[in-house]
Amino acid sequence: MAEARILVVEDESVAARDIEWSLKGLGYAVCGWALSGEEAIRKARELKPDLVLMDVVLGGKMDGVEASEHIRKNFNIPVIYLTAYGDGHTLDRAKVTEPSGYVVKPFDNRELHTAIEIALHKHKAEKAVREKERWFSTTLKSLSEGVITTDTLGNITFMNPAAESLTGWREAKALGKKIGQVFVIHNRNELVDEHPVARCRREQTGVGPAIHSLVCADGGMVVVEANASPVRDEGGRTAGYVLVFRTVTDRKLNQELLERERETFFSIVKSAAYGVMVLDRSGQCVYVNPEFTRVTGYAMDDIPRGEAWFQRAFPDEKYRKDVVERWAHSASAKDQETTFTVRCKDGAMKELEIRSSLLGDGRMILTMSDMTERKRAERAL
Repeated sequence: MAEARILVVEDESVAARDIEWSLKGLGYAVCGWALSGEEAIRKARELKPDLVLMDVVLGGKMDGVEASEHIRKNFNIPVIYLTAYGDGHTLDRAKVTEPSGYVVKPFDNRELHTAIEIALHKHKAEKAVREKERWFSTTLKSLSEGVITTDTLGNITFMNPAAESLTGWREAKALGKKIGQVFVIHNRNELVDEHPVARCRREQTGVGPAIHSLVCADGGMVVVEANASPVRDEGGRTAGYVLVFRTVTDRKLNQELLERERETFFSIVKSAAYGVMVLDRSGQCVYVNPEFTRVTGYAMDDIPRGEAWFQRAFPDEKYRKDVVERWAHSASAKDQETTFTVRCKDGAMKELEIRSSLLGDGRMILTMSDMTERKRAERAL
């Protein structure tokens, strides 16, 4: 990675110079140093360093703990505490600010280097997760289908604008309410025996699509097609439920909207920062996006059909069987992430983190990220 820029906050100039020499010896750039908490905040805002090394006890009205909390909250810059004060009270105060590391003086350069590399890597990973969450949130809000998510008890945690429009409920008022209070359904003027989310909770599997009469907040009624599915975490445990619905009053209009969403989806997939491969029910590859081609070297026309693809990508027979079994397990558990070593078109071996998602029609979507350099860095650390 590029040379990391570090701001040193130390109220003793001799100690600050020693730290600066150590950092430069480790290959880092010291973009500045500060003597007080107030100065640290000002320089963090002006210099925008990649990381701050912060002494706990500083001259001035603001100590290092207060300055660190301000820097983390307002500038999203990771902070490592570098101090001779390692008592329990100091540690307790420091923990509240969620630092990226804590190094007690005197330290050796190896300890300092390890703490900095872990902090930078952790911050980069957290930033990537936040960007991915922002991307998914934006995508959900742009859908023409109504989307409502709940926790494991059926309490609403999210509604997109389409769901607000169809139900007549604003998300701010719906949050925390039971799904049955907002998505109210009737059938032939009688209450439906079981709500789709309630059935999903009971059976722990996807239900629908099914036609329902949705009673809006203003008392009006609209016919919708809805389906519900459990949302599972990385361990396969149910973390909540998602209800997706759309009006079926005008089928032709719905079809046009779906076609537009399909075009938007593929437009997003083509520009996605991670590789995408789609397999049909027989295991044949039917689509790869440009990022997949960039990472593996394989374009659609280069990918062998059926078993030949696995033989090329996973040349070791024993490892290939293990991959197939793990993929099958991932598909049955839905949305599982696993790291595989894959042989690319040019013969290079790369470690790819692959998430497999099984669609309702039997197709499988594989999304993959190149983790080769990250794994190499982790092994080096």
